[in-house]
Amino acid sequence: MAAELVFRLVPGGHVRIYRRSVIESRLESTGLKVTQHHYAHGLHSPYWWLKCAVGPANNDHPLVTRYRQFLEWDIMTQPKSVAVAEKVLSPVMGKSFIVYSRKVRA
Repeated sequence: MAAELVFRLVPGGHVRIYRRSVIESRLESTGLKVTQHHYAHGLHSPYWWLKCAVGPANNDHPLVTRYRQFLEWDIMTQPKSVAVAEKVLSPVMGKSFIVYSRKVRA
């Protein structure tokens, strides 16, 4: 089962998969001009891959638990070495896509 479908069936699941062109065209169809975009949370993607592999509701699986602890440690301590890894990995496998836009004046 595709990850998007798996997480739609889990309470609180919020995975949605869109192509960049679809998001940008939808924003532009509302009168916004897309100015920039970037990807983020590259180190979070493996966590969700693990969740898909062991079952999205299996929060107590040892691999899921250890990786979640790593992510929490990273958030709390913000070590520079991990920040560098995040910066390198986000464009390649970032789980979040951030779009900046502005309203076009008529």
